[in-house]
Amino acid sequence: NACGFVPERVCIRFPGGSKTPNAKNVSDDIKARLEREGYEWFDWNAADNDKYPKGNTKNLPDADYFWESYQETIGWYVNKPNAQVIFLTHDSENGTVEILPRMIEDLLERGYTFKTLDEHPDWND
Repeated sequence: NACGFVPERVCIRFPGGSKTPNAKNVSDDIKARLEREGYEWFDWNAADNDKYPKGNTKNLPDADYFWESYQETIGWYVNKPNAQVIFLTHDSENGTVEILPRMIEDLLERGYTFKTLDEHPDWND
């Protein structure tokens, strides 16, 4: 409804990722079914932890905690210039919305470019 049409190809994201303990025993079956039904799926590999409040052990304001989490996870890729980073955030979190312009600016300064998932090499295999 939001975009006004049903896309030709639909992408699925496993809640929490396909490698979490909750998904471990069923992810292969789910992936096979998604493939049979013509769906693509992607995992994310970086995030601002905006859905992981118990990680905020310093009791920071949300935006500060999300920024710190962002800095940590994007730091995993400093020495991996060819890594494909799929960054997960949620538009339902005010702290994420608050820091998003800062995140985008930081990523651009680091030399990242932005693409949609249908431009990802795995989407086209």
